Amino acid sequence: MREAAGVGLTDPPEVARAKVGARIAAVAPDRVDELGPFLGEVAGLPFEATSAALAAARQDERLMQDRLQSAWLDWVAAEAARAPTLLVVEDLHWGDPPSARLLRSAVKAGGALAVLVFTRPGADQAVIGPLLQAEAHQIRLGPLSDEACRALAEAMLGEGGAQAAAVAGAGGNPLLLEELLRAEASGVSHATSTLLGALQMRMDSVGDEARRVLRAASVLGGPFAAAALATLTGRPGWDVAEDLQRLVEVDLLACAPGADAEGRRLFGFRHDLVRTAVYTTLTEEDRATGHRLAAQWLEAAGRADPLTVARHWERGGQPDKAAAGYARTAGRALQGDDHAAVVRYADQAIACGAGGVLRGRLERLKAEGLRRLGDYPAAAEAGRQAMSLLEESDPWWFKAIGVMVAAHSNLGRFDEVAQWPLKASTMKLPQDSPGEAARRVTVGQAAAHALQAGHADVAKQLVAALEAVPWDDRLGQDPSLAWRHMIHGQFHLRAGDYVAYLGTQRGCIAAFEASGDARNTCNQQNNLGFGFSQLGGWSQAVEIFRSALVNTDRMDLPLTAAYCWANMAFALMQQGELAEAEGALGEAMAIAEQTNNIRVLGSARAHLADLRLRQDRPADSWALAEEAADELRPSPPMMGLAYAVLSRARLANDDVRGAVAAAEAGMEVFESQGGLEEGEAMLRLAHAMALRAASRPEETTEVIRAACARLQEQADRIGDADWRRTFLKNIEDHALTMAFAAAAGV
Repeated sequence: MREAAGVGLTDPPEVARAKVGARIAAVAPDRVDELGPFLGEVAGLPFEATSAALAAARQDERLMQDRLQSAWLDWVAAEAARAPTLLVVEDLHWGDPPSARLLRSAVKAGGALAVLVFTRPGADQAVIGPLLQAEAHQIRLGPLSDEACRALAEAMLGEGGAQAAAVAGAGGNPLLLEELLRAEASGVSHATSTLLGALQMRMDSVGDEARRVLRAASVLGGPFAAAALATLTGRPGWDVAEDLQRLVEVDLLACAPGADAEGRRLFGFRHDLVRTAVYTTLTEEDRATGHRLAAQWLEAAGRADPLTVARHWERGGQPDKAAAGYARTAGRALQGDDHAAVVRYADQAIACGAGGVLRGRLERLKAEGLRRLGDYPAAAEAGRQAMSLLEESDPWWFKAIGVMVAAHSNLGRFDEVAQWPLKASTMKLPQDSPGEAARRVTVGQAAAHALQAGHADVAKQLVAALEAVPWDDRLGQDPSLAWRHMIHGQFHLRAGDYVAYLGTQRGCIAAFEASGDARNTCNQQNNLGFGFSQLGGWSQAVEIFRSALVNTDRMDLPLTAAYCWANMAFALMQQGELAEAEGALGEAMAIAEQTNNIRVLGSARAHLADLRLRQDRPADSWALAEEAADELRPSPPMMGLAYAVLSRARLANDDVRGAVAAAEAGMEVFESQGGLEEGEAMLRLAHAMALRAASRPEETTEVIRAACARLQEQADRIGDADWRRTFLKNIEDHALTMAFAAAAGV
């Protein structure tokens, strides 16, 4: 972004931001105000929080991540729409997984965009893997052939026998071959056979002053300007331009793209191995001094990457000054969804001595990273540590509650932490304070976790507390509004009022869209599709799921994709598309296993058990349903589906007693929860079928009568006659229930 906009490393902030705005205006003139603040964040040039969208994003790392990703993808698409665009990425093996995923999303979005990536063999699969998934065409470069080596040698030295030793010693490595040939050309005989040795030999030949500049440059790495080198050599004002030019001429340094604020050239090493060779010649004392000076200069310049500065301070023997840089890097890693990096840099900052409030915020960042990695026990502990170190009115304290609640919910231990969101729900803060916005979001999210964990009473209490405190509309949209819509929707769902559920889901989507929360907008699209499936609108549901899956792929939201795959599989099964449904369930279960999300895994496994029954494989269905019921214990509202399939599977295996027991266990869950998220009709029907097989006619009649009454009650809430008919006839378990009742004379 900076290079495309022509931003120099030392441009004043206002100049740099103007350049970013001008670049956006060139390709998307009507979107400068929308994209500018977020592309400024991408480029490390934060704008003033004059827009509600930017202010909201700065309160929520995940929201900021989504807005940054969306802005960057939209900008690249605009560039490609104006003219065919080639994006070149060198040395991706030094990159990070989020950047690679972003490149993949840009490629998959289509348009006149090509991405050319260079990376080393054996690069980290976490980095290059996402691009390989984008159907990349790979060209593997092996060693140069002897013929190519001889041609290069002749081009440099001319024909003759002196080149033979260099060609033989290079082993097809072009960089080593060039160094050995240079040694031959300079009259050095019996040159070293190692690349580092050859580079150090050439470094010794450039003279004392140029070598001093080169050593200072090896501390900085690059790109760097002459002013930085002058500072590191301890001679401010010393003009090093002549030495830099000499080092470029002998191919130890190269001119880097861009320029500084005064239009002066930037430089970098020709190859990282050249820097390594130079750096190894420094004493430990020289390195420490150089890194301290580098950190000071970069901080004074004000444009440096915080990770670079932190590493300089740490290598300079001042870890206390490195802690802040590592902390900022951990926060940026969370924005990029690089969860392993969040934990790594948070731990580095803590190891460098971060304490007090900074330590509390680092523990909260670490907790979020661990939660997203699926390490829920460690996430819960880090969240607890964060809360103990932060003031109760601090937005980060509320965020720590949020991550601790989420971790405990995934462990099936919501009751252990319910006190904290309940406490937060009663706190009184000024509405224009940062803490109030964070408090409302945390309470809303905790209500969702409470409901999923089977604590409907806590969820109602949390939502009621939010609604009891009117929000000042002059401050923009209530940050908890979308979450409240979602909670009310879940209550409608459990009550079987699917039309009301669709209404609240549309309100939830609108609220998330208004706040710029693309991630949760996508999540709620999945829930909207689920609502249509509960009405028997299979084609509408599948269309919504497919659209949501496109968005999850673009935004790299694997867990949301897993929910979409699992819910779409149910709709496909109802349409008789069993093969496609099985593939969708496979996708859902694979993602759930990778992310250690037991809720999605258990739900998908329950649907797979249902599929196996439809394939006349009752033994397989039995095993899968038992496993699903066990996995869903932390989420009681989801257990009814598993028990329903388990009852049917046992009945198909002639285990009548077991079928009755499974159905009764499911009904106990239904009664205790006041409803289920899905599978209620299937469970009631399975209960009736099991009782009939057990020769218990009176109970069978009672259960099927209650099932019919429940369906009629739900149907009566549906005002549209077509949807009412679809609800009763398109959903297999509903039609079977009515047929069972008719056959029984009910």
